[in-house]
Amino acid sequence: MRASTLFGWLSSMLFVAFLFGWSTQAVSQENLLLERAFYQPLGKILNNPEHQFHTAVKPYLVSEVGTIVGEDSIHGAYGYPISRWVNKNDSIIDRSSRFGGGPLFAFLPGYEIGDTKSKYLSNSFFGAYITGKYKDKFYLRGTYATANYVQPEFLKNYSTAQGVVPGMGYAFGTENGHHFKNATGYISYSPSEIFNLQLGHGKNFWGDGYRSLLLSDVANNYSYLKITTTIWKFKYINLFADLYNIRGSGGDRSDFTKKYGAFHLLSYNVSKRFNIALFEAVIWGGEDSLLSRRFDVNYLNPVIFFRPVEFSLGSHDNTLVGINMSYKAATWLQLYGQIVIDEFFVKEVLAQDGWWGNKQGFQIGFNYFDVGGVPGLGWQTEFNYVRPYTYSHAREAQNYAHFNQSLAHPLGANFTELIVIGSYAKNNWMLEAKGQFGQYGTDYAGRNLGQDIFKSNLERDNEFNNTTGQGIQNDLLTAGLKMSYLILPAANLRFSGEWMYRNHKIGTTAQNTQFFMLGLQTSLGNFYNDF
Repeated sequence: MRASTLFGWLSSMLFVAFLFGWSTQAVSQENLLLERAFYQPLGKILNNPEHQFHTAVKPYLVSEVGTIVGEDSIHGAYGYPISRWVNKNDSIIDRSSRFGGGPLFAFLPGYEIGDTKSKYLSNSFFGAYITGKYKDKFYLRGTYATANYVQPEFLKNYSTAQGVVPGMGYAFGTENGHHFKNATGYISYSPSEIFNLQLGHGKNFWGDGYRSLLLSDVANNYSYLKITTTIWKFKYINLFADLYNIRGSGGDRSDFTKKYGAFHLLSYNVSKRFNIALFEAVIWGGEDSLLSRRFDVNYLNPVIFFRPVEFSLGSHDNTLVGINMSYKAATWLQLYGQIVIDEFFVKEVLAQDGWWGNKQGFQIGFNYFDVGGVPGLGWQTEFNYVRPYTYSHAREAQNYAHFNQSLAHPLGANFTELIVIGSYAKNNWMLEAKGQFGQYGTDYAGRNLGQDIFKSNLERDNEFNNTTGQGIQNDLLTAGLKMSYLILPAANLRFSGEWMYRNHKIGTTAQNTQFFMLGLQTSLGNFYNDF
């Protein structure tokens, strides 16, 4: 059966299900905001083997969380008031139509003390959000914010070099820092308990760890169409994304180069304790001096895997496959891991000769909930490893990236990393302490040694004898504390503070800095500065 025929048949089936649904029960289709502050308190509850919850697929739907977690159970377990997202008596079964909105803002002054420079910092953004729902089948949300950011020196240098404020948008230079704009939004519709369809502009995160080697929320927002199908012990996601290569654009959108991504994740609860998810992604398109392509309808094929389709097209697009696994060892302990494969030849792997095309990575970690029997006290440890040249491609425009940042790990490739996180949630308080140590190798003298995923791997330095960390050795140590007090749950208004220490050793030269910021804020999602 040809791919186009198969796609047509499955599309027809999906359309019928879309129209009529397979269930008469309808619930709220809101996404749980993709931020660790909302997910940490849910960890132990969702890790209960009695709940067949697919924890790796984020953001969660409020309706899915709401079947397990209600206001009483949240307060009983941790006391952290995120019940506005999962209150069974309001946002889940209330079938009335609602529209609303409110302000988004942050005022976070701070100060940096560094080896080379000390200065005042400021993170101030202003914007608004709107929400609406109709009869618990439709939900919409939109946000827009504009910000001025006087960053710590290492982030300022990064934004100047890459042209982006990490995860937020294009970095337009100001006298003391950068200015950026950030917009998100989505429409969510569930014709039944089986299907959810979303058209939006935002982020996704697939994995159980702090990092994801498959698909993370590190890069800027992207436009997407997402179809989620949940049947029995399976959850299957089709995600089609509109991505951009912005190198050399100077912030002029007319000079952004379009690229496309299609992603599959098939999550299966093998047992009450063990989950395995198969992952696949393909990046294609992008206009450069070699090629100009548009959206390829062949990749709308909703059936995993892409590789046969990719070969049938006679193309050499960037395809990755991977696995996410988690095991509920106890109600208080979750073990998890990932494997990502960009290229894989058994002969070369067994030869152990450091062939450049052995482009793989893995993650292993655990979440320990209610440490020592203390409700709300959590501990997480995670190790990440990615070989040189992983995520890169022969065509720079087809690397595994969007808006000058990786779609997976912020360090790119050619690294090892250890992360340790302690957290505590109680009543309106949320505390987090995190330590991270990364070691990676960077290029020198025009050589491509595999860390920079934006370089063509045709320009690789070595065919064989490649090792992880090759190049100029970089040792990165970060340690930080975050605290927040939720003042107004309905608006996610918090009093928050952050302190971070960063030591970056490049070869024999070390750079040290530390900074703190303190103030009021709502939220636009996760923000990463530990790279």
